[in-house]
Amino acid sequence: MNLLPAVRPSRAHGPGLVAQGAGVVIQLASIQRQWLLPDATTAYVTAKAALSVDSKSLSQEVSPKGLRVVRVAPGWIETKAKVGLAERLAQESGTDLEGGKRMMIEALGGIPIGPLEAVRSCHPDRPPCARPSGNHHWG
Repeated sequence: MNLLPAVRPSRAHGPGLVAQGAGVVIQLASIQRQWLLPDATTAYVTAKAALSVDSKSLSQEVSPKGLRVVRVAPGWIETKAKVGLAERLAQESGTDLEGGKRMMIEALGGIPIGPLEAVRSCHPDRPPCARPSGNHHWG
């Protein structure tokens, strides 16, 4: 679910971009590929790791033809699923929810972006917007 929807458009539109001699392919990866939780995120992490390999391979293939491939790996974004995981980690570690969130963020080496709703509303013409500052992690 997380791999093929990202790879298929790149492969479908790649020949047209190559024909025009310029273009940029942007793929959304995840820093979570670094933190495997077998009982929670194996399929997601596997797909994002595979996407990272695909991005590198695609870049080597099309860079000589004038295309760029950019892989963006955002930091920790608060979602309902991640809050649930943070609650479980907190309970297992004897800490509170914020402590569980900090454990996840530190394990990923990322910075919190905030609730997903804030990120979805992020648009240059419509501030306010949740924007990361400080450490940026590029996959």
